[in-house]
Amino acid sequence: MAELFPYGKLNVMAREAVEKLCRRLAEERARTLRTIGQAIEEDDLLKPSGTEDLSVLDILERIAASDSELTAGVVPLKGVSPVGPFLHPLYFIRVASEGRGRLLTELSQMTDDDLDRPYRDTGMTVREVVEELIDDECEHLRPALERYIESKGN
Repeated sequence: MAELFPYGKLNVMAREAVEKLCRRLAEERARTLRTIGQAIEEDDLLKPSGTEDLSVLDILERIAASDSELTAGVVPLKGVSPVGPFLHPLYFIRVASEGRGRLLTELSQMTDDDLDRPYRDTGMTVREVVEELIDDECEHLRPALERYIESKGN
């Protein structure tokens, strides 16, 4: 796999910020995958989530696509379905875990200085892109799934 950010290699002296960011990414994804694994079933996937006209499957696809797109440098979320015809939530969980694993591997090889470099032509730094990814998952996508799960019980 090509390097995500070809700016520098491991700098042992500046690891704290990188490790903290990787920990936050891993923790948020673990929370999301627990939510999905405990309450989302195949019959739920095509139902509206109650958020921005997105189905449950749309939300799952966005979560899985975000990591893959970041490592591939692709910006748009629409039109790419990493879940494909395999609509079983366990398959989604595996795909999402693999994508996050690749992203964490790439990030763990970066230095703190690498995090403050521009990410492609987005006008944002690598750190800002990753922070936005974390915020999107923990403030929007996972809460949408949780709201759907709560409404399912009523």
